Amino acid sequence: EKQIKQRRESIAAFEKGGRTEKAESEKTELRTLQAFLPQQATEAEIEAAVDAAVAQLAAQGITGAPAMGKAMAQLKSALAGRADMAHVSTRVKQLLMGR
Repeated sequence: EKQIKQRRESIAAFEKGGRTEKAESEKTELRTLQAFLPQQATEAEIEAAVDAAVAQLAAQGITGAPAMGKAMAQLKSALAGRADMAHVSTRVKQLLMGR
């Protein structure tokens, strides 16, 4: 997952710098890496998982900072290798702030 993120950042930097040959090389490496990784979760799947985790914790009376940690622990195992956990964390924070 880190390698994929790094490749995407490199592609953007090379394209911005006009180095299309290096960008193409990075794109080839990215496609190769993606072929060996599990299918990434869709935004809808991430939203559903976040909603379910936060709702379950709220039903147990767990809110605020403790809910953040527990929700992320649940989501890490549920979405391992299938989602950018920084993005998932942002979604959890947004949902917890709204409640």
